[in-house]
Amino acid sequence: MEGYSALVAFGASFTDNAHARAAKYLASIRNFAPYINGRYSNGPVEVEYMVDPTVSPAMPVAAGVTKVKLIDYAIGGSVILNGLAGTEGTASAPGIVTQMSMYLSDLKTKTGNVGSGRVLHYFNSDWSIGSATQAARISLTLSVNTYITGIVKLINDPTLVSEVVTADYMVVGIPPLDTVPSFRFLVPSRFSNSDRQQALAQLSVLSQMYNFALQTLVVQLRAAAGPTSRVWYYDLTALWQEMYKSPGSYGITVSPVTTPCYSKGKLCANPKSFLYFDTLHPVTSVHRMMAQNMNAELSNPQAVVA
Repeated sequence: MEGYSALVAFGASFTDNAHARAAKYLASIRNFAPYINGRYSNGPVEVEYMVDPTVSPAMPVAAGVTKVKLIDYAIGGSVILNGLAGTEGTASAPGIVTQMSMYLSDLKTKTGNVGSGRVLHYFNSDWSIGSATQAARISLTLSVNTYITGIVKLINDPTLVSEVVTADYMVVGIPPLDTVPSFRFLVPSRFSNSDRQQALAQLSVLSQMYNFALQTLVVQLRAAAGPTSRVWYYDLTALWQEMYKSPGSYGITVSPVTTPCYSKGKLCANPKSFLYFDTLHPVTSVHRMMAQNMNAELSNPQAVVA
């Protein structure tokens, strides 16, 4: 199969590699302990590992290219504008739709060089769903619709069509929210065990709803992208559930699995034995596993959305 000359990433803290940004967005960089090199983790994030030629399986590389170039627009704190509770356009983090506009502007002004090979456009969206209320469900639906509409506009933009030889797209789902420490903390401690389980079940339902809506709408991208482009939906929930149910198979030995490495001002001694670095973000070793799985998808034609 053809290889890639560039990976262009959009998203939030999961995907932010502390790339250069405008001064008004510098507050989004985690340039303090215990975070490493500005990342929201203890090391590189998944898109950095995806383009790392030492990672196996490696991302397919275009002929004449020694390494796939990473162009990262993701900024920690970014959300999808949904008309209800989004923070698109704040000084701290441009939303994912704005990130796409920034990319198109760079292509137009020739400041963003994606090379002459295929370009993978990678989307790992915000997943800040506040509560299991009807408002949250409406917000979820509007967020997904806005998200996919933004990608379709990107696909059809004349600048992208003229500047990118062949564009591929990978849209990443969200993990099951009932396994994420920061969301589990939303459940009041006064709840009985039964009430707590019901609340966690609601979080699980919300993440399932989001991913189902995303998968359904991603199918629409295939028609928009055209016959020469490839479109993937990456099921992050599947990986998370495997790690949650069989942590030892992934080198995760801490119990419970939802225990974060960094908590209450204290840092764990062995981050590799954890799933979470803090209450929201995975450790860098998990980012590496994500990258390995995603790179495997890129080489699997059966994974392409039909």
